[in-house]
This record gives sequence, C-alpha cells and structure tokens, in this order.
Amino acid sequence: MKQRAALLFTVSLVIIDAVMTGLAFFTGYQLRLRSDYENILPFFDYWGMTLIHIAVTLAVFFFYRLYHRQRSLSYVDQFYAIFGAASVGTIIAIAFISFFFKNQLDYPRLMMVYVWILTILFTSIGRSVQSWVQLSLQARDWGEERVLIVGAGDVGRMVMQKIQRSP
Repeated sequence: MKQRAALLFTVSLVIIDAVMTGLAFFTGYQLRLRSDYENILPFFDYWGMTLIHIAVTLAVFFFYRLYHRQRSLSYVDQFYAIFGAASVGTIIAIAFISFFFKNQLDYPRLMMVYVWILTILFTSIGRSVQSWVQLSLQARDWGEERVLIVGAGDVGRMVMQKIQRSP
C-alpha cells in the first residue's frame, strides 16, 4: 500500500507538471497574441513547440531530482529548485525548437519570456496544491510512513514533536 501510494504521488506530480507546463505555454501564447503582434500564427501551429517544451521540462525536472521524494523541502527551497530547472529547461527547449522548426515557424522572443516565467509560476502552484493534497491524504493514514525514534529523552521528544508538527 505504501509503495503504491508513493508511486501514485510521483505519477500525479509528473502529470501536474506536464499540464501546468502546457498551460504556461498556452497562456504565454495568449499573452503574446494580445500584445498587438501581427505575425503570430494560430495556436494549432505551435503544438509541436508545446510538446517539445513539455518533454524537455519534464526531463530537466527529472535530472534536477524534482521527482525524487524529499521529506523536508520547504516551499521556498522547492521554488528555487523549480526556478533553476525551469530556466534550464526553457533554454534547452528553445534550442530544440530552433533546431526542429528552423525557418518553418516564428517563435516570438517575448513569448519565450512569458512561457519561462509562467512555467515557473504554474508548476510552483501545481506542486503546492499536490503537496497539500498529499499531506491531507497522509494525515488520513493513506500512504503514511512509519518512523522509529530511538531514545526517550528530551532529544527524542523534540524529534517526535517536530515530526508531528510537520508530517
């Protein structure tokens, strides 16, 4: 049961990251479309770019170990990790997009900036919501992990209290 819950939490995190990254690309396109840019094509023409951006971002997140479970990562630390991974992922995605769509499709520079910022923002929000859902499920004994604290002194009690406050 514990292993199935851990797998479910990881898979849900990957799905949320993929959806949020795609949503960031679409929103970046919409922002660029609304900023009086005449040469932008319909969004359907940008599907290939969207898929490349999502795939590269997920791969970079994996190599940044953002899908490996870390127990005590604060929201600020998680944001900085997402910031670095999304920045590298966006740069690599732009390189792949430039290679695969060379002279075929225009990728506006301002849209790249929008997509980068929105990827950081949306994936951070998505991960925060997923973390909240995961913690609430674990508080209801679904996917919980057992901990053995050795020692009955003051240090043992402090460790137990810390775990109870931040499960």
